[in-house]
This record gives sequence, C-alpha cells and structure tokens, in this order.
Amino acid sequence: MKNVSEFTNFKNFYEKLHSNIKAHYNKEINDLYKRLNLKKKLKVFYSLMGVFIAIAVALLITVIVLYKKEGFSFVIVFLALAMFAFGGLAYLMFFFADKYKERFNITVAKMLNKRVIYKEAFALLDEQFSYDEEYPKQYRDTLNEVTVVELKKLIRPILFKLKADLETIGDEEKITLSPSHDAYFVNMDIKVEVQKNRNNSPVYKFLKTTLLKIDTKNLGDKGFAFAAAFENSKLIKEYNDLFKSFRLQKVKLESDAFNKTFNAYTNDEVKLRIMYTPLAMENMVKLHQNSKSVQKISNLVMISDGSAIYFVFTADMGFMEINW
Repeated sequence: MKNVSEFTNFKNFYEKLHSNIKAHYNKEINDLYKRLNLKKKLKVFYSLMGVFIAIAVALLITVIVLYKKEGFSFVIVFLALAMFAFGGLAYLMFFFADKYKERFNITVAKMLNKRVIYKEAFALLDEQFSYDEEYPKQYRDTLNEVTVVELKKLIRPILFKLKADLETIGDEEKITLSPSHDAYFVNMDIKVEVQKNRNNSPVYKFLKTTLLKIDTKNLGDKGFAFAAAFENSKLIKEYNDLFKSFRLQKVKLESDAFNKTFNAYTNDEVKLRIMYTPLAMENMVKLHQNSKSVQKISNLVMISDGSAIYFVFTADMGFMEINW
C-alpha cells in the first residue's frame, strides 16, 4: 500500500464524477426526453407561465383602475376571485409538472447501471483501483466475504446510537485496491425516527449506511488490532465490546489535533505509531475537515481485527446524488 500525501477533495471528485456520468448517459437521457416528449411539454409549461405572468400584470392594472372607479370593497371581492382562479390554475400546472418530473426520474433510475457508476468512480479516485463488475452477480445471494451476520454485528452500535432500524441490505461489491489487497463493501438503508407529527405519529429519516472491508491477511505479522472513531468516544466504546478478546487500550499520539479528532485504541502501540506517522496524522485531520465540510458523512468508525480493516459510516440519502 502506498502512503498517500494528497487525498481527493470530495467536492472536486463529486463534480468530476457528476460530469462524467452525465456525459456517459447523455444519449440515453436525450432519447428519454424525446420518448416522453418532455421538451415539447416544457415549452408549453413555460409558455403558460408567460401567460400567467401577463395575466398577473393585467390584474394589477385592473385593480388600480377599479379602485378609482368602484371603491375598495369591490376591488377586494374582485381580487379574491381572481387570485382564487389564478392560484387554482397555477396549482394544476405545477401538479402535472411534478408528475412528469417524477415519471422522468423513475425512468432514469431504472435505466442507470450502478456498476457503470461504481467503475467510473473508483477509476477516478485512483488508477490502481479496479472495480469487479462480475463479482456481485456471483455472490449476490450469499454475501460471501462480508456475511450478513458479520454485517449486522458491525453496524449494531450505530443502529443502537441512532435508535434506528435496518431497512434494506444492498449487494456486496468488490474492488481491488492494489494487487495484494481486495476490498468489499455493502450499502444499507437505515430508518431513523426524527420527530413526531401533530397526530403523534413518527416521522422517519432514511440514511445510507456503508460497511467497507479491506482484506489485510497479506500483511502477515504486520497486521494488528486497532479501533478508531471520529470525535465519538461513546461509539468507539460500543465497538470495543465487539473486540474484547483483543484487549484494546486507548493511545494518545503526539498530535493534539489528531487526538482531539480521533479516538484511537490498539493492542500494539508500536505498530499503531508506525502506521500513524506525523504525516499520516496530519492527513487524517485534513481528511476529517474535508468530510466535515460536506456535512453528509457521520458516525465514521475504523475497526481492525488483524486480518481485515472495517470502515462503518452513515450518509444522508442525498449524498452523491446526480442531478439530471
């Protein structure tokens, strides 16, 4: 594995990926526009909007004239009727526009191949990264490397902290980070109750939760157990309960900024210090600041049992959303 001196800025990465994916599907999107006749419907919509604006201006002039001739009471009645009619027409227009937009988005979602997007994204992150497009087809029903039991165990502390329920589990995906290190990840949806409405019924928010597993068996004796979490000592204690046999102890390194940001635990302080060099600590703090500025990623935890490193985190549903 290489020592990364520069990490990818999320905003720049997202904009580049967004542009590449839109370019990749440009023909299909244009064909869809033609098939749904959206361009013509949009022209009609904008034309009607122009008519509505003209009517609004005419109403304003009429109100001024009537105020001078008929008095204030007549103007109020006239204005109320006009606004009722105007509002009703506007509502119908926007209702049908939303329906067409929803239909378009559903069709686009069915058309997109997420594996094409994964392949583009990982290649953009690093030319060494290789996404295995065939792997999910082989192991979709078995979750070979990251078993369902293992997965549920590793996300349990986050579910407990957020008082959330696991809603759906996606396919397991595989990437090769380097010739000697494979990685596997699974995306899940979790449901969190955020508040009660006026009828005292629960209102839910849906978050994406991801488990990423990097195989480190090839490290041999260089592998060791450690755990770390961004600014969340309570969450890391929950995870330490899963790794009691390793007897992880909290370690403070030389960088106060790193210690403030990261809660690090390990069963081998020497190996942890070799891994977290001053440069590595500095880059971790920068990476944290970058992810925090996005305000989408939270509850990030790293766990290693010596043979694999697990990353668990949550993200808003709108994270990395493609705007067509």
